[in-house]
Amino acid sequence: MNTVLTKTQLKKLGTSTDEILNLLKSNAFVQMQKYKAKIMPFEKKYGMPFSQFKQKLEVAQEENFQEADDFILWEGFYEAYELWYKKYIALQQYA
Repeated sequence: MNTVLTKTQLKKLGTSTDEILNLLKSNAFVQMQKYKAKIMPFEKKYGMPFSQFKQKLEVAQEENFQEADDFILWEGFYEAYELWYKKYIALQQYA
């Protein structure tokens, strides 16, 4: 269900658009931190950021299954972090 509330309807609920924006920004920030916390163990384990690890795997002569498994997880966490980061930055424009 896609519901759009007007400013008048929000006022009737006792909520302002600023409060809604602050909640959205707060949620985006929390999600960013959640995924950053999932990324950090991989950065520590391999001593490099995701972009370097990806390059390392692309040029590797032999496949390391542990690294390949880690890559799949790390990539998912990295992409989720990037998604929430972009949302957070977009919401900052409305501050």
